[in-house]
Amino acid sequence: MNKPIIYLNRVQWDNQDLIAFYFKSDPAIEKRIKQHEWIVMHPFHKHYCTIYSEKTAELIGEILNDIAVINDKYLSTTPAIKVNETFIGSDKAFSQNLCIDEKPSKCLILPVKLKNNKPVLSLKLKCGKDDYMVLKEKNYIGHSSEIKTYCINTSQKALKQFFKDFTSRFSISIHTSLKINDLELKRMTMEQAYTKDESYKPCPMAFMEFLQVKNYSPNTLRTYHSYVLRYINSFPHHSLEEIEQFDSSIINAYHKQMTQTGDYSAITINQSFGAIKCYYTNIVGREISNAELLKPKRAKTKPKIWSMEEIDRILESVSNLKHKTILTLVYSGGMRIGEALRLKASDIQSDRGLIYIKAAKGKKDRYTLLADKALTLLREYYKQYKPQDYLFEGQFGGRYSRTSVATTLKEALKSSNVKSRGSLHALRHSFATHLLEGGTDLRYIQNLLGHESSQTTEIYTHVCKKQLQNITNPLDQFGKGNINNE
Repeated sequence: MNKPIIYLNRVQWDNQDLIAFYFKSDPAIEKRIKQHEWIVMHPFHKHYCTIYSEKTAELIGEILNDIAVINDKYLSTTPAIKVNETFIGSDKAFSQNLCIDEKPSKCLILPVKLKNNKPVLSLKLKCGKDDYMVLKEKNYIGHSSEIKTYCINTSQKALKQFFKDFTSRFSISIHTSLKINDLELKRMTMEQAYTKDESYKPCPMAFMEFLQVKNYSPNTLRTYHSYVLRYINSFPHHSLEEIEQFDSSIINAYHKQMTQTGDYSAITINQSFGAIKCYYTNIVGREISNAELLKPKRAKTKPKIWSMEEIDRILESVSNLKHKTILTLVYSGGMRIGEALRLKASDIQSDRGLIYIKAAKGKKDRYTLLADKALTLLREYYKQYKPQDYLFEGQFGGRYSRTSVATTLKEALKSSNVKSRGSLHALRHSFATHLLEGGTDLRYIQNLLGHESSQTTEIYTHVCKKQLQNITNPLDQFGKGNINNE
């Protein structure tokens, strides 16, 4: 196997020549470097550095050439001078600090009841012989002849132990019917995919506890967790205590790097600002004002929609009854996909032609429309599938998968030959725009969509075809005798 390459560069700081080490993250190299006190992490260059001399360069080769290839061709060049707070170009290194640990073996944890009414957690496995051998060695894992698979009991202790023992082997999924309230377990599920090296820092439990106590939604908890986790792991050579002492200039520099990569939208970067500010304010106890944060300006984009004719073609192209019903209901009620997948049979008020949506965005309940065609389809679906809990359930019960619905829409677009205009959310945008074009008052549309502010709903006026068609173009007034010639 080829050895990793270490590039030695000559740089300057405070009129002092230094040798800077540039290499891809490698635990073996870092471990070897840390054994020598004369090589240190520079606070501003953000790389390992040491005092420049020809003798030092030779010594570096002696201590590292057995594990790496030393490239010193840049040592003979004029030293690069770096001034504090100067940033040139783009630096993508920070985005690589959270690395996904790809694991071929997979495990779905599914709650089931045995014939004796005893609840257990079934392990639906896709793995190799070595994995099965390790499973057999654990005394808290048993094999059920009744369900013909391995299982564990439903205690938090057993589930935590399973994560500790098997996250290095399995990509573990939790079925939607398994409710996890324990924050440590939630953190394990959200962080299991990442490689855990010496510098890895888990999201602080105090932050997750704060989000839970403040009754943030599960989506917000996951989002804020991911942004703070990425932020604290973007400084592998700093402890959490040191990161908590960073001022707004470093937070701004971090987000400037995100902007320069071109991989993140203004919305994503602003959400990251919000999560990190929330952490410093409520956990560290240090207020950072909005005036200190250099947030990017959000672009005012118009919602992408399909025409009514295109919606009809999309829905008609779906042959699977469940898939057709889900997409039809999402459009019929202008719902977010998460709202549709949380629906229960009791939320369908067929006599009133309404759908009751509980605890939507902002923890608010609301009613939205149920079309007669959607109701007819829904009744046919209910007779055939007979859902037990959620209106739309997965193969093993619980809520139907958001990913499966997205795949259904993608296939429908392909088969109907309709151009893609975004994700499932475009069905909601189309619903609102078609209502506005049909003459529905904007205030009613605001209530149906569950928008807190009317300004959010007003974005649909910019794409309303009917309103645009009613505007007379001034060019068409030429030659009609109403132009004053001077």
